[in-house]
Amino acid sequence: TREGISVCLIQAAVLAVHLIYIGRPITPEILDEGYYVPEAFNFLHGLSMNFPQHPPLGKWLITSGMFIFGDNPVGWRAASILFGVISIFIFYLICKKLTAKWPQGGTFVPLLATFLLATENLTFLMGHIATLDVFYVTFMLLGFLLYLRGNYVWCGIAMGLSLLCKLTAILPLFA
Repeated sequence: TREGISVCLIQAAVLAVHLIYIGRPITPEILDEGYYVPEAFNFLHGLSMNFPQHPPLGKWLITSGMFIFGDNPVGWRAASILFGVISIFIFYLICKKLTAKWPQGGTFVPLLATFLLATENLTFLMGHIATLDVFYVTFMLLGFLLYLRGNYVWCGIAMGLSLLCKLTAILPLFA
């Protein structure tokens, strides 16, 4: 459908921009990458955590990129970019579900909202750098989608995975 193609084009454009800038800057790390990249390096080499105040799942996801692509900006950021692009699609599905009964909003509003989210600076930044936020937000959005679809057990699992990335993920549980 046209709508599916539009969502794929939005995701492809976001992914293309991420890939163009994935290695920049090379050093130093951006924002909290200075904490999480060394932590992922420790996981990769079987060392202990330096910052145990956050649960390990997000750091393990960063480690997975480093395992595949090496200890460089591409390796640090690969998992974040993947989760950032996935979160755009999940957000689209949430918007589609919420506007399904609208006469004209069932197509235009989800696409517009998805475009706005995909081009919003903070969303792009958090989906580009090796921090924990993109992981917990993606699992949180998945939990919301599963809740809207009536899959309450899987919603709980997704929200639990969100909590395993960062403890601030407890706040969406109140929603």
